[in-house]
Amino acid sequence: MIIEKAMATDVEEILALQKLAYVSEAEIYDDFSIPPLVQTLKEIKDEFRNQVFLKAVINGTIVGSVRAYQKEETCYIGV
Repeated sequence: MIIEKAMATDVEEILALQKLAYVSEAEIYDDFSIPPLVQTLKEIKDEFRNQVFLKAVINGTIVGSVRAYQKEETCYIGV
């Protein structure tokens, strides 16, 4: 597995993976309106401009992702 900074061209694949990953949570709570499932491509592209995205890659496929941003002295990490 390789962990590296994501590129703008990775955003669509990261969004698809995000939605796939959160379906099980939505099923548990019977709530398919949770933010990771309804996030749009435009929204994630906007986040990409203001946050650091990392990706985990195996054999050329993105299998994980995390994003973070700093506000003052605090680093906020999310999906």
